Amino acid sequence: MLLGRSGASEEDIAQAEAESGAPWWSVLSLDQHVGHYESRTGNRKEAMKQAAQDRGLSRRDVYQRLLQEDQ
Repeated sequence: MLLGRSGASEEDIAQAEAESGAPWWSVLSLDQHVGHYESRTGNRKEAMKQAAQDRGLSRRDVYQRLLQEDQ
């Protein structure tokens, strides 16, 4: 079983999605969402692109929001 940066297993996330009807990533912060994909791809840029697509944002918006969270 793999653990994401959120500390929740993929099974826990899938169960939460099934129970709530919300997307699996809705329980994650943006940083955790990007971290999930980064752990799978090893590529932060690709991870931001995928998280942006999931959330209906541009990759630029994801980058800007991550910068704001770091401050």
